[in-house]
Amino acid sequence: MALEAVPALSTTSRSIKKLTKIRKSRENRQSITILAMRRALSDRLSEACAASWQAVPPRMLRRTTRCTARVAFARQAAIYFAHIVFAANLTHAGGIFGRDRTTARHACSKMEDRRDDARIDRAFDALEPALKCWLESFASGEAS
Repeated sequence: MALEAVPALSTTSRSIKKLTKIRKSRENRQSITILAMRRALSDRLSEACAASWQAVPPRMLRRTTRCTARVAFARQAAIYFAHIVFAANLTHAGGIFGRDRTTARHACSKMEDRRDDARIDRAFDALEPALKCWLESFASGEAS
């Protein structure tokens, strides 16, 4: 094919706008993906932290039944962490564990009441900043 047959690249304002729109679309999709990954990570961190704190298997927190008091307490703590530490709304925080918004509100209320106990308050005071630190560490890829 002759070189003269190849159309010249034109940099019209229309083509520049189209390329800019494509680049912004890719950036938006990438930022949405990153936000979704951070949200999923925060969900798993709140679940794992509460489960290990109460020495119950994390899969027990997702059961549809209440299970034992220890499992219910761990689930309430995980919902509390998701809502307070990671700023998930109550609908999402409850939805992580198959519960509705009102159950999540009840769980957060119970955890606030239980913070009157000095041992639980100290545990939460230690766990909340650790959860934030872990999220930032894992999200940035620094953890190994």
